[in-house]
Amino acid sequence: MEKDRIVIIVGAVVEDGKDNILLVKKIPEGDECKDRKWTCPVRRLKVGEKIVDGIKRGIREETNLNIELRTLIRPFERIVRSAHGIKLHNVYVNYLAQVVNGELILKYGIEEAIWVNKCSISGIWNELDKDTRKLLTLSGLLG
Repeated sequence: MEKDRIVIIVGAVVEDGKDNILLVKKIPEGDECKDRKWTCPVRRLKVGEKIVDGIKRGIREETNLNIELRTLIRPFERIVRSAHGIKLHNVYVNYLAQVVNGELILKYGIEEAIWVNKCSISGIWNELDKDTRKLLTLSGLLG
């Protein structure tokens, strides 16, 4: 990791209006090939880009869906340390969002996508990325 680099990750817990949440798996890169997990769609925020614009852009780039942002989910961070210093420092900023229009088409690095009913999330909890489990918990959607 580049020294003192913090990455802002923006995304959304996307709902379809039928109590389903969108989960995706990215095309693996390098060491990611092993043990890939389901995540909510997220992207890096670009320099000079507003957070809400970055979220909408990211969802559109990855899924072809247009969304309406509803509620900010409490931001959180993940810091991974190694013997050589900080390996990763991500700050996550996500919203609850609703699909407005568009057909789900996998784009820009997404290999798989599924709609999962909120009541069924517990059945695949261990298949979710650690940060996604935290995000869904903070979202308050899981009762």
